[in-house]
Amino acid sequence: MTQDQFGRLDKCYFDFDINSNCVEETIDARRLVCPQRFDLYSILLYIDHKVKGVRDNSYALSVYKDRTLTITGFKMSEPGNDNKSSFNDYIKTLDKLIEDTRLDRFDISRTLIPVDRNYVLIDGAHRTSCAAYFGKQVKVLRFLNIDHTRMSSEWFKNAYIPEYALDAMALEACNWHTDLFMLFLWPKAYLQPDVLCKAYDMIRKRFVVVYKKEQQMSYTAIRNLMIQIYGHMDWVGNIDNDFASTFVKADEVWADNGMCSFIMIKAPSCKFVSDIKNKIRDMFGIGLASIHSTDTMEETRIAADAIFNPNSMTFLHKAKPTRYKESYRLMESYKSLIEKNHFDKRDFIIDSSMMMAIYGIRSAADLDYYSLNTKAGGIIKSPVIEEHDESQKLLYFDAIVDLIISPRNYFSFNDLKFVTPEKLLEFKKTRYATLHNPKDNNDIILLSQLIHSDHNKVAVMISKFSIMIQRKKRIIRRSYHDYRRAFLIYVHLYEPLKKLKKRMLGK
Repeated sequence: MTQDQFGRLDKCYFDFDINSNCVEETIDARRLVCPQRFDLYSILLYIDHKVKGVRDNSYALSVYKDRTLTITGFKMSEPGNDNKSSFNDYIKTLDKLIEDTRLDRFDISRTLIPVDRNYVLIDGAHRTSCAAYFGKQVKVLRFLNIDHTRMSSEWFKNAYIPEYALDAMALEACNWHTDLFMLFLWPKAYLQPDVLCKAYDMIRKRFVVVYKKEQQMSYTAIRNLMIQIYGHMDWVGNIDNDFASTFVKADEVWADNGMCSFIMIKAPSCKFVSDIKNKIRDMFGIGLASIHSTDTMEETRIAADAIFNPNSMTFLHKAKPTRYKESYRLMESYKSLIEKNHFDKRDFIIDSSMMMAIYGIRSAADLDYYSLNTKAGGIIKSPVIEEHDESQKLLYFDAIVDLIISPRNYFSFNDLKFVTPEKLLEFKKTRYATLHNPKDNNDIILLSQLIHSDHNKVAVMISKFSIMIQRKKRIIRRSYHDYRRAFLIYVHLYEPLKKLKKRMLGK
């Protein structure tokens, strides 16, 4: 390291040895965004909301604040930097850095960003995040003999950062990588705790773990998740038969513990993931009932939106998305229109009656949406699909950009965003106060019942009992068919009867 390089290092956190073996490089800042510095996703989240004009930025602000509290040991000050002695100081500094980077006012030659030999940041998280967001280059000083103590999601979890912040950072990570996969360890895997530990060890050794979340799931939640992660596959069925095979699959993986592990990983290829997945299945000895994985980044994003957004998780537990089949088909037509015209689905959000239909509250004969894309309204439309007019936007307490961008305001289903029941309830109450439409009043009652349904213990117990009875019926029915098939094969009648049945159907 030269004296000039030494002088361009920020010495707030680390003591650098001028005799260190290092090399100066100019690289794309996005190359430094990695799971080993999980905290970068919180800064990138804040930058994104700031740049896109989210008016109530409390969601991104709180995630960034929890990150900063954790890194500073809950002191909210930066050693050796008198300009950062409170959270407001951090925000002012970051806001100025965002503006300077956006306007090309930041001289990358003025400072060097230290990284370890694997390009993991040692310091300079804010400079790197701003440069990465705006697609800039940075100058790094790469220390060839250093492996930096990484700030992974596991490190933050052990440092007691709130889970909601970890979830939010994991969601943001999906916007910065194209090689992420999701592993699902199902409830049946939890029946073998020793093997489960071995599976975790194998995953940690073979992959870069971006984030691991354990969650207790109801049977309904698992089945609703399966509609999304398997729904595009022919064997699952379709809306006409209520995606029948998702019941079979949910029965296959279900155990009364309800525990699931969702592990987002970074991996070189789908084949590499599949090979490890098959080894883990062999360890458990229960085949497909132990573990599943996504095959593409799109599938991973759908899974992450369903699992790491608390509103989406609530939806999984409460919703009956296939109850109203015509409404479901209309939702799929809307999705096809967006994809056909190559719009970004993340710039759209559905509200009103279609949100209620997908939740299973009441049917919807039309679909209303909002979009950040000014061209969408003239293209994404039909006699029953349209963008809400400007007057309707004023009935929300939040700006439309806030509803669409902040995960606090929406849930996701099948790669589409919907306003939360709470936000729609605000909308309905505001409109009813003005127009006194009986339909809005009925919706207010239905939405209030949904939001407070967890408090109705009798209804919850009845629902759980009904689901259990239906599961037992399906298991008994399948057992009967399996036994009958095995008996007919044993007495050599299965194939003759099968051929006879085909001839009769042919007639």
